[in-house]
Amino acid sequence: MKACGYWTPEICNCYDCQWRRVRFGTGNLGGILNKTKIISVICLLAITLMSAAVPAPPVSAKPISGSGRITEYSVPTEGGGPYSIAAGPDGNIWFTEPGSNKIGKVTLTGEFTEYEIPTPYCDPMDITAGPDGSLWFTEFNSSKICKVTVSGEFTEYNTLTPDCSPWAITAGPDGNIWFSQFGNKIGKVTPTGGFTDYTVLTGPDTPRSITAGPDGNIWFTADLYNKIGRLTPSGAYAEFGIPTQNCQPRDITAGPDGNLWFTETHGYRIGKITPDGEITEYLLPPSMSFPNHITSGQDGNIWFSCGNDEIGFKMGKATTSGEFTEYPIRYSENLFPDVTTGPDGNIWFTDMRGNKICKFLVNPEVPPQDQWQSTFYFAEGCTGANFQEYACLQNPGEAEADTWVTCMFPDGSSKTQYYPVAPTSRLTVDINELAGADRELSLRIISTSPGIVAERPMYFNYMDKWAGGTDVVGATGLSRDWYFAEGTTRCGFDEYVTVLNPGDRTANLTFSYMLEGAGEREIEASVGPGSRATFKTMDQIGPGFDASLHLSSDQNIVAERPVYFDYQGLASNNWTGGHDVVGALSPANDWYFAEGTTRTGFEEWLCIQNPNDSSIKIDAIYQPGEGQGNPMTETYSVPAKERLTISVNKEIGPEKDASVYLSSAEEFVAERPVYFNYHGVWDGGHNVTGVNAPAAEWLFAEGTTRPGFDEWLCLQNPGDKGARVRVTYFTATGEVLSKTHKVPADTRVTVNVNEDAGEDLDISAKVTSDEPIIVERPVYFNYHGWTGGHDVIGLPL
Repeated sequence: MKACGYWTPEICNCYDCQWRRVRFGTGNLGGILNKTKIISVICLLAITLMSAAVPAPPVSAKPISGSGRITEYSVPTEGGGPYSIAAGPDGNIWFTEPGSNKIGKVTLTGEFTEYEIPTPYCDPMDITAGPDGSLWFTEFNSSKICKVTVSGEFTEYNTLTPDCSPWAITAGPDGNIWFSQFGNKIGKVTPTGGFTDYTVLTGPDTPRSITAGPDGNIWFTADLYNKIGRLTPSGAYAEFGIPTQNCQPRDITAGPDGNLWFTETHGYRIGKITPDGEITEYLLPPSMSFPNHITSGQDGNIWFSCGNDEIGFKMGKATTSGEFTEYPIRYSENLFPDVTTGPDGNIWFTDMRGNKICKFLVNPEVPPQDQWQSTFYFAEGCTGANFQEYACLQNPGEAEADTWVTCMFPDGSSKTQYYPVAPTSRLTVDINELAGADRELSLRIISTSPGIVAERPMYFNYMDKWAGGTDVVGATGLSRDWYFAEGTTRCGFDEYVTVLNPGDRTANLTFSYMLEGAGEREIEASVGPGSRATFKTMDQIGPGFDASLHLSSDQNIVAERPVYFDYQGLASNNWTGGHDVVGALSPANDWYFAEGTTRTGFEEWLCIQNPNDSSIKIDAIYQPGEGQGNPMTETYSVPAKERLTISVNKEIGPEKDASVYLSSAEEFVAERPVYFNYHGVWDGGHNVTGVNAPAAEWLFAEGTTRPGFDEWLCLQNPGDKGARVRVTYFTATGEVLSKTHKVPADTRVTVNVNEDAGEDLDISAKVTSDEPIIVERPVYFNYHGWTGGHDVIGLPL
């Protein structure tokens, strides 16, 4: 006779098989359980699910990944081993402690009270809130049903059938307490202790979990018999076979949709059964297999614990249509935690191994703005067909960072999700999953921790013809003025300006285009409150122009400028892709660019915007790579209210790596687009707005050395002293790697990150130097067949 599904009662020590040794006469649970062994036996509840003998779950769709804040509260009694959990009628959380023979309660803020059960070694199992304002629980080892008042007074009742080992318990729709027990029976006890037993199950099994259904009946699982049972308060019985064989139905709960929902631990499924007995099963993804306990949430969804030691323990959420979200349970040693919905709307669960009660805040509210320590805005964003958007979050600190990602849509609606970012690590958020398909959106990312960095890489096949990718570091604040030096409406280029207005008033916009060789042109527009809008430059100024832009507003906004292209360039190249920048907040006297190359397959440009009322002179210093010669200088004139474009290839010649420093007595704006055919296989382009000064520390949230990605760091030292540079890489797992490099004075050094950090990593980086430097991070890629590159200058500190 199989017990847990893969072992036999004679040889397995899991709690299921301990159960069946009592039932089939192959052992004596009472002889096994003693004060020192109770918790160790309970902790073996599902040991078979962690055994290599368990077959791999069937393949199914990937779930959406989510994150929730987990707060852990340690149980005062060491070895208490909290097992079952329930929301009490007093607004607190109650739980059983088989390891210490106690009943515990914890307030919503983590204050504990424990009560010793009168019968020693009684092995308290399941617990439920009763209709009389007390808590009721089963005593598995002493075969009693016990109630405890909210003030800790116990009353114990011997079951009608001796040695029945009651397990699960629930408050019935008839004002009585119902429980499962050995011997094919369901028991009922009145609030005053009157018992009735009902024989159920036509096959050799014992009822497992039990719950009151929305139809006024009692429902339970029969794990070995592979059925769901239904019992009316008057004792009429029916059973329903589950289509998936040997699925081991474990826990069951009344759902928010009027149906019953149950877990199939070895069927890797969540099941639904209507009050009439019609069963629907939903296959879990492999990463969410082995579902165990289940509860109905106040959010209208079904919540369940799942996983094992091999794939990790998760909190799972299922919509009533069978769509899944998984939430990893980190910083915990959970063994199939029991779950309940608390009076605060959060999911509470037990941690037997860790001896803790845990609170899972699915989506904590965004804190007040005065608590925001890190803020990033992204005006651009799209999850339409052939677009894949991500947000990369870097936490270089030593403490977990509470972070909220908000998607803001053109219609003024929004969606926010909370993410805890582990210390010294990087987290990637799939924005397509978060926002949903076919949405245009902007992002706001905030954290209550300082030092968080956010980037937004996007990959695309624009109009099914121009594949590539872009990436930007978000704007760290709002402004009424945004400047863009690059921009064109030439044939083969589609330029857009995306504007986010997070405020509560309509933002009136003025687009002041500065056309190369054609002066200034102004266009008026607006963006509604709490919304974003997209403007196509071709529609505003017409075709055939190279144009810089000063975008001004009467409200604080954020602006980006994505460009998609089929770049012909200097040699009819037909390189397709896109690039994007967040605008500069203001003109400046100095602009630095660490990256730049004129090697074969690369064409580099400088775009200079003069927003002044008179022409200006620009001094350029080209700083070559190591061993490529001395710096070169040039001076350029830019007419008033116009833009100048410079071919770096023509200025410094071929096969050069060169950083650039631009300066002027008058303020201006500068960008540096680069178009390429990387190694003759990955064509595309990238672009950055320069930075105004060197710094000793730079942060990068994005970065990867996965197959199909080549990542680089460009280190520009504009000073007259050599710099010693340390690159610290933060991985998605929290592992930290560190390497050092030397950058001679007045030159640039390029670091191959795939070699420096190692292959197949998702990484963030912190670059520190003993002399002020400039750092950029270009990445070239083949993303699922979409080739290209993107580049950012780091966030300076």
